[in-house]
Amino acid sequence: MLECLGVAFDCKHYNQYMQKNLDMSFDLKSYHFRLGNVYGESESVWWNYINLKRFDPSDPETKTILFRDCDHFSHILPKDLTCLFIEKNSHWVCLCDALSYNTSSSLRRIGTYDCQQLESLFCLSGCCSFCTKIHNLEVLVLGSLESLSVVFKDVVEVRQSLTLGGILFCLKEFSFSNCHLIEKLFTPQLVLQLQNLETIAVHDCNSMKEIFAMSNNDDNDDSSSITLPKLTTLELYNLPQLQIVCKRSIRCGSSPLKLDISKCPSLERHPTIEIEDVGIPCFWSYFLYILQVLMFIYLYIYILMLYLYNIILCYILYKCRPMFQLTNMSHVEGTSRIPFRARMYSSMIAWSWAGIL
Repeated sequence: MLECLGVAFDCKHYNQYMQKNLDMSFDLKSYHFRLGNVYGESESVWWNYINLKRFDPSDPETKTILFRDCDHFSHILPKDLTCLFIEKNSHWVCLCDALSYNTSSSLRRIGTYDCQQLESLFCLSGCCSFCTKIHNLEVLVLGSLESLSVVFKDVVEVRQSLTLGGILFCLKEFSFSNCHLIEKLFTPQLVLQLQNLETIAVHDCNSMKEIFAMSNNDDNDDSSSITLPKLTTLELYNLPQLQIVCKRSIRCGSSPLKLDISKCPSLERHPTIEIEDVGIPCFWSYFLYILQVLMFIYLYIYILMLYLYNIILCYILYKCRPMFQLTNMSHVEGTSRIPFRARMYSSMIAWSWAGIL
């Protein structure tokens, strides 16, 4: 049975092949498909991109489709696709205009490079057959997109669409480089969806002025903060127009944030980083509280027992007080035992009070 496949398609041939696979899954452990204008490039260029990897379930690139200079639209993607690359494409304006799913996808990584006409990635429309099917995206890499003006086309619909679709909910890594039209990277609505983001890298963007933009109502409010609980790395490199990272403070998780900022001459100040104070989990707090109560009860009972013991001992000594009358009783038989008994009971009293103290 065929498990691994690497092949180059012309765009029109790919569509014909996909129409024969109604389940939109190839049942392969590993595949790498490359699509584009096969006849427009040399054969050596095409096959250099066929990088068929050994099957590894943890590697998202084991099931990969790469679109190069493809002038066709309405491509249906397989549901088991985990890695999508688009590069050197001079025809597409938005990914949603050219790509679609028939069912929920397994897509975990998107990489887009050197696409001259691409203006946005996602439309975030509630009826989009591409945006609404992506729920497991972990890595988003954008590079050399000279016409990119926004990552998400309809900013007004971001809050509703992302809340329903969760396209960014699983995103862990975001890389952005050589895109010179965008001035503000993350809007307030987008930040709310980046709660699992771990790494942000922004390099070589000539027009970038602000990483985390604030809404108009928050322009004069510096007291609050934005929360990115899993953010561990923030890299900003060669951003000549960058003025501010975030007007608010950035609240991260319990791990220290690795902040790497270089070649940003216009930066007014470094961002204020707050580390969340992560206390003892609720279960352990409850356990320690119960343990303290039990120790208190144990000490209370212990002291009470010693107190009762001394009361009983004093009562016994009181009843036996004639034995402590050390008078001249040499003519009485057994008088030599009385001093010993007196010393014994005196020692018992001393040791009992020493135990209480």
